[in-house]
Amino acid sequence: MLYQQYYFLWHILSLYLSLKKIRGNCIQTCVMSNTIEISGQITRKDFIRFSFVALRKKLFLPIMLYVVGVLILIVFYAVSFFELPSQNIGTMVKQIDPTIYSVFVFPVVFCFIIYFSSRYAFSRDTLIRKKRTYLINEEGISCVNENSNSRIPWQDAQEWMESKQLFLVFLSSRNVFPIPKHFMNADEVDKVRDILKTGIVKKKKGISAWIRPMIYAVIIIGAVWYGIESAGNGNGKARQYYEEGYKKDLAGDYKGALELFNKAIKEDPTMAAAYNNRGYAKAMLHNITGQLEDCSKAIALDSNYANAYLGLGYAKYSLGDSTGACEAFQKAVALGDKDAKAQIGKYCK
Repeated sequence: MLYQQYYFLWHILSLYLSLKKIRGNCIQTCVMSNTIEISGQITRKDFIRFSFVALRKKLFLPIMLYVVGVLILIVFYAVSFFELPSQNIGTMVKQIDPTIYSVFVFPVVFCFIIYFSSRYAFSRDTLIRKKRTYLINEEGISCVNENSNSRIPWQDAQEWMESKQLFLVFLSSRNVFPIPKHFMNADEVDKVRDILKTGIVKKKKGISAWIRPMIYAVIIIGAVWYGIESAGNGNGKARQYYEEGYKKDLAGDYKGALELFNKAIKEDPTMAAAYNNRGYAKAMLHNITGQLEDCSKAIALDSNYANAYLGLGYAKYSLGDSTGACEAFQKAVALGDKDAKAQIGKYCK
C-alpha cells in the first residue's frame, strides 16, 4: 500500500515535470516564431545604395535648400533673358559670373566622390562582404556572421527609415545599420516594417543636431543670393543701366539711351550688348563711325553675336564699304539673324 502511494506521488511528479518541460518548449517556440531570421550577403550595389540613402537622410535640409536655390536661379536667369530680346544667348552666357556654374557642377562632383569612395571602402572591407544572418524580433536585432555576433536592442536606436531597397536603423548620426530587402520576401518585409514601427521610438533631437544643417542652410542661401546679385551680366548696376538704356532706345530717346549705355559700359566693360546697343543709339544720332567702333567692340567680346554683325553691316554700308557690309550681313545670317537675309537682298545685289 505504501509502495503504491510512493509510486503514485512519483507518477504525479513526473507528469508535472513533463508538463513543465512541454510548457517551456512551447514558450521557446512562441518566442522564436516572432523572431524573423534572414540571411544574405551585402553586395557592392547594396553598400553604394546604403551610402547615398544615409547621406540623403543626413543632408535632407541642405539638399532641399539647394534644389530650391537652383530653381530660383534658373527662373531669375530665364526672366532676365526674356527681358533682354536684343541680347543673344551666347552673349548672356558669357556674361554670367563663372562661379555660378559651380552651383550646378558641385553636386555632380560630390555624387562621383561618394560613389567611388563607397566602392573603395567596400573593396577594402572583407568583413562586410561576408554572409550574415539577421535575427529580428520585438526586442532588437542581432547580426551574426563567422567573425562576430552583435546584438542591438531597439532602445539603443535613435530612428529608422525605409527606402525602396533597404531599411536603415540609425544608432547615431554616424552609426547606421543597413538591412537589405532582397534578403527577405514580401511577407518578411512587412513584418520587419511593423517591428521597426513599434520597436523604435523616434528620439527628439537636441539643439546641437540642428547646428550643422543651419550652417549648410546659411551657406546655400548666401550662394543663391550671390548668384542673383551676379545674374545676367556679372554686375547688377551695369545690368540696371543697360535695361534702362534699352527702354529709352525703344522709346526713341537716343541721347538718354546713350548716357545709360555709357554708364553700363563703365560698370562692366565686358558687356557686349551694351556696346552693340550704344552703337545703334549713335547711328540714330548720325554718328556712323561710332556705331562701327561699338559693333566691332561687341564682336570682339562675343564673336557669335549675330545682331552686332548686323549693326556692323549697316555701319560699313553707310561709310561706303559695301563689300564689308555684305560680309557682315552674311555672317549675321550664318549665326541665325533673320533680319540680315532681307539686308543681303537689299544691299548685296
